[in-house]
Amino acid sequence: LEMTVREQVDSALDVGCGCGIQTLYLLRHAEHVVATDISARALAFTAFNAALAGVSITGAPGAGSDIAPSSGLDSEAGAASAPDTASGVGHLELLHGSLLEPVAGRRFDLIASNPPFVLTPPAVREAGLPLMEYRDAGGPVLPELVAGLREHLEPGAAAVMLGNWEHRGAGSWRDAVAAWLPEGLDAWILERELQDPVEYATMWLRDGGLTPERDPEAFDAALEAWIDDFEARDVRGVGFGYLIVHRPRHPREPWRLLEEVTGQGVLGPHVAEVLEVRERLAGLDDEAVADLCPLLASDVTEERHLIPGAAEPTVILLRQGGGLGRTIRASTVVAALAGVADGELSVGQIASAVVALTGEDAIGLRAEMVEATRHLITVGFLTID
Repeated sequence: LEMTVREQVDSALDVGCGCGIQTLYLLRHAEHVVATDISARALAFTAFNAALAGVSITGAPGAGSDIAPSSGLDSEAGAASAPDTASGVGHLELLHGSLLEPVAGRRFDLIASNPPFVLTPPAVREAGLPLMEYRDAGGPVLPELVAGLREHLEPGAAAVMLGNWEHRGAGSWRDAVAAWLPEGLDAWILERELQDPVEYATMWLRDGGLTPERDPEAFDAALEAWIDDFEARDVRGVGFGYLIVHRPRHPREPWRLLEEVTGQGVLGPHVAEVLEVRERLAGLDDEAVADLCPLLASDVTEERHLIPGAAEPTVILLRQGGGLGRTIRASTVVAALAGVADGELSVGQIASAVVALTGEDAIGLRAEMVEATRHLITVGFLTID
């Protein structure tokens, strides 16, 4: 919910809708929302909650397709248990089936999903933990789901979802997750947390109702089965995070960014800004970037570390108050760029002024400042009109 871009769109898709919370939020800014789930019971919950919010519903074979908006509850009353839909309620279509299968051949302006990403080994179920459709599906779901996104995104559209991935051996989790990504799509993967294998297994066993307080013998058996599976495959940790996949408006070389982050909060507006500026910058050569007149974002502050008596700082840090709360260690060139980025001076003009003051190599400094401009814009430290 926090990562999803909340711009007005014609069509949106909620893959694995569950109780319908993602769907209800999408209805606030999408004319038509399609919600899919392999569970007919989940679709019935979504239909019920949408009806309480006064939503027009079609579809959902076997899940209450004849459910109509409740005559006893208007949209204001429904808002007590759902997002405020008074600003506009779109039309909802419920489809029964696995992942993207029910929407074969269809494209959307936005896709959101909280998919069943938990990787529960078969041995754990044999030890007594039942299959839970809402969180796992008997095997890895994300590789198949992410790989199929390209055929369902309109140009300029994005998909946002939660996920987890294993850290195996000495290999990089980035390589494993990057292998899921379809050709031609931009991708921004953010790992917000890394859990120890025992911590991960314990958390999901408790989530499934199996606890040492209630049944210590069954809990220990299931935990041992889970840890044995991790050890056999050399799983040393499990990452939690967000996957944002974007289809460029025009054919070009896609960008890929896979990183660890700590920032939390409502990040949908930041995601929208990053996707937009990256799309814009992709069409600009270095000369065009040098002609930009960037403005320092209002939430950016500077921190300088100086040795007593020294004329120059040993460390310059730029800190971001919003977005992902990034901290960047800045060179003097980058600090100069940030310090005078007022929306009036171009990057080229700033570079020329720094060269005049420092006597640095003009070509090298200009190239460094152009590259720094690209980076600072994409992470939200600088803005452009």
